[in-house]
Amino acid sequence: HGHKENLAILNRKDKTLKLDDLSFKVKDQFAWGEADVATVEKNSIFLEKAKFSLCPCEEKIWWIEAEEVDLNTKKNNIDFKKAKLKIYDKNLFYFPSGSFPVSGDRRSGFLLPEISASNKSGTDISIPYYFNLANNYDLTFEPRYISKRGSGGYSEFRYLSENYSGLIQSSFLSEN
Repeated sequence: HGHKENLAILNRKDKTLKLDDLSFKVKDQFAWGEADVATVEKNSIFLEKAKFSLCPCEEKIWWIEAEEVDLNTKKNNIDFKKAKLKIYDKNLFYFPSGSFPVSGDRRSGFLLPEISASNKSGTDISIPYYFNLANNYDLTFEPRYISKRGSGGYSEFRYLSENYSGLIQSSFLSEN
């Protein structure tokens, strides 16, 4: 009565597995996700109308919704199209397309958002962007919004050579 049955179709000719109405949680971690359709092939998992999060929190605080997500295990890469970053079910940011590495490879792009809440500051949200400038130096810029204090940002430039290493940090808030 109104309950949709999960459907799995194995196509031996194409060597694909198609799953409808998929949801998953990663055991012993906070990662979760769901998709209307998932297609599993030898080197990739393709999700349609997907939601996923790596939020280290008991309840769903933030997640990403995307029309398409392609996890390519051969390239260790996740590509997505028409995605939204949602916080407490409100759209915060829109990405027409993007990708990030699944491995530890360094590559320019967005990092996981950082979200916290307190009585003093309210909701505190930052979305870091990492610039891989060279093998021995990089820059992270982190726009930030604090509901009771205003907007601001943080940047960190790291450098390394055989004889020295260093870090230059700066931060600002528009109010207070």
